[in-house]
Amino acid sequence: MTSENPANPPAPPTIKAHEDAPDKTDHPQSTQLPTSRPKVQIPPSHSGYKVTCEKKRDGWDRAKMGAEFIGFIFLVIYTLYTAGIYHANRKAAKAAKSAADIASQTMKIAYRPRVIIASLGPNATTRPGKPGFDFLEDGRIRMVSNISNIGPLTARNVRYFTFWEIIGKRENAKRLPYSETNEPFGHLKTIFPKISGYDSSSAFFTDRLTPEQIKAITLSGIWSEFSVLITYDDDFGEPHGTEYCDMFIIGGAQDICPWNIRND
Repeated sequence: MTSENPANPPAPPTIKAHEDAPDKTDHPQSTQLPTSRPKVQIPPSHSGYKVTCEKKRDGWDRAKMGAEFIGFIFLVIYTLYTAGIYHANRKAAKAAKSAADIASQTMKIAYRPRVIIASLGPNATTRPGKPGFDFLEDGRIRMVSNISNIGPLTARNVRYFTFWEIIGKRENAKRLPYSETNEPFGHLKTIFPKISGYDSSSAFFTDRLTPEQIKAITLSGIWSEFSVLITYDDDFGEPHGTEYCDMFIIGGAQDICPWNIRND
């Protein structure tokens, strides 16, 4: 009887792949897939640009440009005209202000009081029972002045100041500080405009003299100086002043002081 399985079956094929393959542990090999890189394209330079369309100006564009140019010219002319008007108005305003200032100053100069001291000197009087003239009153030299307001308006807030000194020789004359005086006789606080032919008279006095001083000024013929300053305001509140300085010898010569006096 014939068996279906042969007595010597063929041996299966031996796989030597593992034996023939190299040791991956001892010789590692890595497989890297190729990487695809994007392609960079550099844009062309400006010189490479090409004009594809050229637009030509038509009549409307020319008319628009002409209108814009005319508008610009008109704006320039208007600006110059406005600047000219501004400068003309400014110049006229300055001229008007200058004219108003001149008119105001002219009015203040013309319509104001003008006080003057017409004269100043020692006053000699006669006394009953005494021969000759006497220049002293209660041991003081009595100085008399004629004061006038020759302006058309009244002098207000009038104040009086004096200084005096026995100087010996006339070349020793010098300006001294003033002191306000409140002598009661004839010192008006308001001086009205002058009436024709009339001057107001005011008396001023020196300090009280010692007997030695009285003897020196009456017998030795030495010089003295006496000065009066009058200040006042006009109706506009502007201050003014006038002064007079006299050098004299009692009973003898007289002269004005050798400096410029105030008269404004």
